[in-house]
Amino acid sequence: MSDEHRIATLDNGVRVVTERVPGVRSVALGFWIAAGSVVEEESQAGISHLLEHMLFRGSERFGSEEIDQIFDAMGAEINAGTDKEATSLYTRVLDRHLERAFEVMSDMIWHPRFGELEAEREVVLEEIAMYEDDPQDRVFDALGRAIFGAHPLGRPVIGSAGVVGAVTREQLAAFHAEHYLPARIVIGTSLVMILAVSAATTMVHALTTRAVDVVLAALLLVGGVIGAQYGALLTLRVKPDMLRLALSIIILLVGLRMFLGLFWHPDEIFSIEYL
Repeated sequence: MSDEHRIATLDNGVRVVTERVPGVRSVALGFWIAAGSVVEEESQAGISHLLEHMLFRGSERFGSEEIDQIFDAMGAEINAGTDKEATSLYTRVLDRHLERAFEVMSDMIWHPRFGELEAEREVVLEEIAMYEDDPQDRVFDALGRAIFGAHPLGRPVIGSAGVVGAVTREQLAAFHAEHYLPARIVIGTSLVMILAVSAATTMVHALTTRAVDVVLAALLLVGGVIGAQYGALLTLRVKPDMLRLALSIIILLVGLRMFLGLFWHPDEIFSIEYL
């Protein structure tokens, strides 16, 4: 495996895979659990998908709403998915939020609360109804049954309304205890801050770009003031007084906004600039 890709197995059996991606300030973090629809008995069809939904309904340390608020505050999105072979929970955050994201996600994976089951059951049942109304989805189900027959691979991942409508909290907990084991979990992360030297390099880069920003923004501010004056002169003879004033203010505000951008950073809330 290259220096950019590393894999390690912890003492408890969890495998950790990391990838170093120079030039970015974001981290992709994911948990993959070998608990997809293929491990289900026919009487459990859909339980792995329902359990995936239940991960967001709170853990021992974090409530459902609190999980949403934490990732919203980091400017991040957290999502999950279930397929035939695995269930995944993943997010992308700025590098400085990695520790917090890992703390919350690991608690969601290993210590789900299984709260609000009835509310989430209704969500999944509605998904199943929508799925069954889509011919494109149904044709793949028919193909799966034709190829795999009664094997779990021949069943739809989303499960059946009969199973989902009847599963109990105790059954969910038992399925979780059986399949969400350390040896069946892979944690993957793609990040830039692996070594201290990487952090130092990023800091130098940030300071350098900030210095350039200061010079450019100062020029833009001066240009905005001059532009405002010039705009007023240009419109002196052809525009009414109020329109001339409005145009001058707009030109000035453009320069002022670029200058203030040095101290107000939307990426502190919305990380889209880095992701």
